Amino acid sequence: MSLKAKLRQKFKVLVSEFSESQKNNENQVITDWVINYLKKNNLTKIGIYNSMPNEVSTIKIVDFCLNNAIEVFVPKMCPYYSLEFYQIFENSNWEQNNPYNIKEPKELTSKVDLNDLQIIIVPILGFDDKKNRLGRGKGYYDRTLVKLSNTIKIGLAFSCQKHQEVLPIEENDVPLDFIVTGKFTL
Repeated sequence: MSLKAKLRQKFKVLVSEFSESQKNNENQVITDWVINYLKKNNLTKIGIYNSMPNEVSTIKIVDFCLNNAIEVFVPKMCPYYSLEFYQIFENSNWEQNNPYNIKEPKELTSKVDLNDLQIIIVPILGFDDKKNRLGRGKGYYDRTLVKLSNTIKIGLAFSCQKHQEVLPIEENDVPLDFIVTGKFTL
């Protein structure tokens, strides 16, 4: 088993052992940070993931955006482990027809050019002090992040997901601009 695979297992266990109370507390701090960042920077167009169980929840962030004239684009999985981002609305319909059972927009509305996004918010399985992220291993976000030039890249994670050493990285791994947890921000 590779080092990255071992680390993925380790972080999944750490998050599963993190109490619901800890997750809820950190979720609220992270949500507040992101909303304040959006307001402070007058952002109007974001890409954001639909959270799965044991990931930092993005529901309140999306609700805030939709209620404050911020365009929200969420990923849809495509062939060859790539992502396309489509705009959602309050009344968007969802489906879960992918291998990970992640909610995706059912009606594909306007697809965004990735470099038109002002920020992209991505999930993290593990991270280090150099703002490297470890994902689930298929490279969906790696293939997306490498295409971005001026888009701010923000990862959301629980504090227990921080690795004390530098993560093993490969040439297609892109460090993030910010990593936000409920205890600290890098």
